[in-house]
Amino acid sequence: MKNAILNERNFVTTKEFCEIFDHQISPTTVNVLIRKGKIPSAGLGRRNLIPVSFVREQLAKGAGYNE
Repeated sequence: MKNAILNERNFVTTKEFCEIFDHQISPTTVNVLIRKGKIPSAGLGRRNLIPVSFVREQLAKGAGYNE
C-alpha cells in the first residue's frame, strides 16, 4: 500500500501519513506538527494534505521529524 500511494498521488491525508509510518505517530501529533510548521501541508477544506515529496524525504531519513 505504501508504494502504491507514493507512486500514484502528489498528496496524502493525515491518516494515510500515519499508515505509511506504521502508526508510529498519531494523527493528533501530525496535526500539531502541521500547525507548528514542521510538516508542510496544503489545506483543502478541513483536510490537511501532506506532499508526497515530504513523506519520501522522511522515509529516506528514517522517519526523523526534525522536532
